[in-house]
Amino acid sequence: MFMGSMVKEVLIPDWVKEIPRGFLVGCYELDHVILPPKVECLTEQVINVNNPHSRFRYIISLAVVPPPVNENMFGYRDANQKIKTIFVPDESVSSYKSADVWNWKGWNIYPISEFQAMYPHETAKDLQYYHII
Repeated sequence: MFMGSMVKEVLIPDWVKEIPRGFLVGCYELDHVILPPKVECLTEQVINVNNPHSRFRYIISLAVVPPPVNENMFGYRDANQKIKTIFVPDESVSSYKSADVWNWKGWNIYPISEFQAMYPHETAKDLQYYHII
């Protein structure tokens, strides 16, 4: 959909249930992704952060139940190591930490309530849309 574009921010509507393959592949200016609360499926290569110039910093998943994901959801398995910070609903931290693929070595999973303290200068429209800031 946005494949290869220079987008920095994409607002995924809260009614979206599946994020298709290649949705944000090649969007190396993209800073973060917020997965809507109703997302039920993340396919292979949703976003590719393999490029050494990728500016990607974090994921926020608003789904209370960790959605099933493909091990290559952010490119190929090695690329997933670039993603170090994931914010999830406060009541779901332990579920994400024990869920397959979400519990990848090196990923730090935090409650959304800690987001503002860790990123105090964030003002992105999508963060406001989802009432995160």
